[in-house]
Amino acid sequence: MLLASAPLLVSLLAPAASGAPPAKVAVCHRRGGAGAGPISVSESAVAAHLAHGDHLVAATDPANGIDDDCDGTVDEDAACPCFAPADLDALLGGQSTYAYGWAVRSDGTTDVLSLRAYSWFQGADGQWRSPTVGADVGWDGGQAWCATWSQTWLAAPTHGWDSDGVETSIDINATEEALCRGVLEDWIADEAVPLQTW
Repeated sequence: MLLASAPLLVSLLAPAASGAPPAKVAVCHRRGGAGAGPISVSESAVAAHLAHGDHLVAATDPANGIDDDCDGTVDEDAACPCFAPADLDALLGGQSTYAYGWAVRSDGTTDVLSLRAYSWFQGADGQWRSPTVGADVGWDGGQAWCATWSQTWLAAPTHGWDSDGVETSIDINATEEALCRGVLEDWIADEAVPLQTW
């Protein structure tokens, strides 16, 4: 008799599908002048919270001016998305380096800071070549960007860049631009890199 009653007992103890509690969503809730803090709300309440300036709680806090993870600190996970100091050490370390700063570059980009490393060799054809690598940050109109690149400079009689250039460039926000610029400026200062500005 006990075995015959077991399914009935299980069905009485298990919550009914329609009676299951609604899913909860973590929201970073603004509390007036008291800052913000995480709360759990039902899925049906999320739209109303987002409409008055709350945001969903995220696992990380990138550079966007918002406390995404709702821990009271804005952008603590923020970093330059193109390069970190260790990347510059690997890319430029042990080579001759220089830096350029342009208020306005010939291609129209502005506030460009470019950190570069190079070496020289003479090819079998007698042409002197300078393989160059760099890390840049700047603005193109209202859009900030950062990049890493490599290209060979050809000395006399050519005096120009070879066609072997490779670049990885991404659009970034103003906070990320400041972080990238700071990484370059710190590396330039720490390594006593000559900086030429125009």
